Amino acid sequence: MRLLLDTHALLWWLTKNPAMTVSAQNLLKNRDHTVLVSAASMWEIATKVRLGKLDVAIEVVENVVAYLARERFELFQ
Repeated sequence: MRLLLDTHALLWWLTKNPAMTVSAQNLLKNRDHTVLVSAASMWEIATKVRLGKLDVAIEVVENVVAYLARERFELFQ
């Protein structure tokens, strides 16, 4: 199965936010699934960090390639 994460889901996953449901977590943990992250989400996160509206994601922006590789997520352009 291919899954395309929206920006909120990506941030919730990376920051281990309890707002993400257990069923969603289980889908993302399943290595049989391909998890895609939109380039637009990266732009949205970077913009919000730059504007000071998303402090929790500063590390994500600085290390996005490492985060995506660690989680085995693919960038969808």
